[in-house]
Amino acid sequence: MRQKPHGRLHKEYTMNGIVYTYIRIFFAMLICAAMLLCLCGCALNNDNDGDMIEVPKPTPHPTPTFVPTVEPSPTPEQTAAATPEVTGAIMPGETDNPLSEEKLVALTFDDGPYGEVTNRILDVVEQYAEYGVHVTFFALGSQAEKFPNTVKRAADLGCEVANHTYSHKNLTKISEDERTSQVEDTADIIESITGTRSKLVRPPYGAKNDDVRATGKYPLILWSIDTLDWKTRDTDSTVAEALKAVDGDIVLMHDVRDDTAAAAEQIIPALVEQGYKLVTVSEMFEAKGIALENGKAYRKAR
Repeated sequence: MRQKPHGRLHKEYTMNGIVYTYIRIFFAMLICAAMLLCLCGCALNNDNDGDMIEVPKPTPHPTPTFVPTVEPSPTPEQTAAATPEVTGAIMPGETDNPLSEEKLVALTFDDGPYGEVTNRILDVVEQYAEYGVHVTFFALGSQAEKFPNTVKRAADLGCEVANHTYSHKNLTKISEDERTSQVEDTADIIESITGTRSKLVRPPYGAKNDDVRATGKYPLILWSIDTLDWKTRDTDSTVAEALKAVDGDIVLMHDVRDDTAAAAEQIIPALVEQGYKLVTVSEMFEAKGIALENGKAYRKAR
């Protein structure tokens, strides 16, 4: 029968066995940890391989000699070619007037106002107000004094009341002082009635010379179509002549006889039907972008 070891010796054996067991467990854990790290590394590599995107190689280009880091300033040539930004101004040859693309005709009436005749013409203007119809009256100062209500009505309807001198004198045959009086006295009368000073003058008979131009403080407005209503006194003839008007024309008539009033009653609707805008002289020149100069004569706006 085998003898049991001594108690102290037994304890040493037991302790050695425990230490040896822990050492074996420790090394086993190290080996497992190493194997685990290897496995994780392989898995990471496999994941990264699956996320790779193949980027096509760009087509080679010559290397630029200079690559700016900021946007380069325009050259003087580029600056000159650029369209300038302008606010509230009209560039040469341009206009922002809504009438600039329309066909325009200015109907004008001289030597009035005469109450019934002028008011018949104004009745037609008012009838076609929705079409923006305006006409121009070159009034005599002496007649404006007689018919102030008619002058006021014309202005209130958007018509232009312009200056035809006080008593229809030929400005080329009178003195400078009398020329000034003929024009300025009439301007004063028109302003006292309408509240607006007239901007234009039509010299009686269309007569003008260097003296008239030199003393004139206003543009001189003549005409491109003379209906000769004062001579023919025929409504049909006046209508036929007026309807020859084209874009930019100034038509001359006289609001002193019923035959001219009857002609206006036909002319205005006929021109509107043809697509014309009937405007004042000032409106037409403004729409055409033509600046009126004092002392200079104008027959048409084109």
